[in-house]
Amino acid sequence: HTAWVLSRLAIEMIEYPAMSEPITLYTWVDEVGRLFTSRCFELVDAGGKTFGYARSIWAAIDVETRRPTLLDVAGLSAYVTDSSAASDVYKRQVTDRPCPIEKPGKIAAVEQDTEGFPYIIKYSDLDINGHLNSIKYMEHLLDLFDLDLFKTKDIKRFEIAYQSEGKYGMELMLHKKEADSGKYDMAICNEGKAICRAAVTWK
Repeated sequence: HTAWVLSRLAIEMIEYPAMSEPITLYTWVDEVGRLFTSRCFELVDAGGKTFGYARSIWAAIDVETRRPTLLDVAGLSAYVTDSSAASDVYKRQVTDRPCPIEKPGKIAAVEQDTEGFPYIIKYSDLDINGHLNSIKYMEHLLDLFDLDLFKTKDIKRFEIAYQSEGKYGMELMLHKKEADSGKYDMAICNEGKAICRAAVTWK
């Protein structure tokens, strides 16, 4: 009765592969704490050159109560440094393999001082659990940008923090604000409360 839930994700691209180019994806667990574990990814082209990295943070939840499950209870006790610790600051590094991109961090709130764009969650947005698919959060936020931007620039880094689940028929407001040159903070809100926050950097 336990399932993994994606909490945060940061993707950073050095360059992009060509259409139909074979790639290799490497993935490994980086750290394990009491409530969260982090998994890293490396994208490599056919010539062995790395062109992107990603960092993700996961939580285990009880599928009935939707509450977090302690990872030592979920079968990862061998990796949890101190199962009696009161917080997730006690983490064990599982590997020395580096992931040279910044970890997901705090994203500024933008919904209070920006215009919102309405969207209602539809059937095609749902995952197998009947919730807004994690990729759909990303797609709808990137749809806030003009086509010309996609033609002239690439996304260097995309970061997202999932805060609550979107459900069928939910009325959303999508927000974005330029925080710096080429960097935007974004949010998806329901009834004025963010269900996710994201940030994108273009180059």
